[in-house]
Amino acid sequence: MWAPATTPYTPEQNGIIERFFRSVKEECVWQHNFASFEHARRELSAWIHWYNEVRPHQALGYRSPREFRAHEGSLIPRETTVKISSVH
Repeated sequence: MWAPATTPYTPEQNGIIERFFRSVKEECVWQHNFASFEHARRELSAWIHWYNEVRPHQALGYRSPREFRAHEGSLIPRETTVKISSVH
């Protein structure tokens, strides 16, 4: 996969991930005093699950990504969907 390069130190060129990292910090990291790396891993994993499955997103009409995919996915013809497998 090819991705265009961004100019170093220009977050406006990479707004989506910058906004995600802001949410991670404000809604999870800064809300905890982690006792260990394992504690941080567990809390971040739980937060990411919540972010993707439960948390309403303004850009998705205040629906969670799960709700959005369930509704919008039914509007996409089956032959245009692509299955993406995870890389290990």
